[in-house]
Amino acid sequence: MPSIDRFEQFGDILLHAIDVTNKEVVLALWNGLVDGTPVKSGLAHASWFISAGRPVTKKLSPGSYSRPSQPDLGRYTRNYTKWFVVNTADHIQRLNDGYSRKAPAGFIESTVNNVGIKFGG
Repeated sequence: MPSIDRFEQFGDILLHAIDVTNKEVVLALWNGLVDGTPVKSGLAHASWFISAGRPVTKKLSPGSYSRPSQPDLGRYTRNYTKWFVVNTADHIQRLNDGYSRKAPAGFIESTVNNVGIKFGG
């Protein structure tokens, strides 16, 4: 019968594996959403954020933006069970409703579904 010490070690290993998987899913979702967001000024494109524990609420100022760099999730040292991928642009809902000809209506839901399928969800 394994000792408590071994159960704790197994638990730590398991939590690490789950956290790594969660980070992979979150990054895949973020990349899919960034890539699928139609670009005019780039504001909506650059307004995708990842956070753990609570959602990001900061808004970017209007301007011209290029594709944002992929977030470094290595700074999150705790194992999180709740991740947030949010877009804080005021017009993201209109874009998702099909306002731009550059992306179909429902591109957000489509991306979420595709990532879910890819990761067996």
